[in-house]
Amino acid sequence: MSLDTELAVIKPFECVDKLTGDKISIRVSPFYTILSINQREYYFLPETGEFDGTSMPCLSLPSGRPKEE
Repeated sequence: MSLDTELAVIKPFECVDKLTGDKISIRVSPFYTILSINQREYYFLPETGEFDGTSMPCLSLPSGRPKEE
């Protein structure tokens, strides 16, 4: 991040985009500012605003044993 970049204050936020139907939220934790779009999350360091990575939800696997044929 360059030294001339300014940081912005951001508050928790939630909405559903009326055009796309995307669920968008911003939340703050002690370690990250998290931008969520649908189930994809983008993590930013709160001290610097630097992007730190992403996550996606785990795929759910069927429970139990497969049926024998």
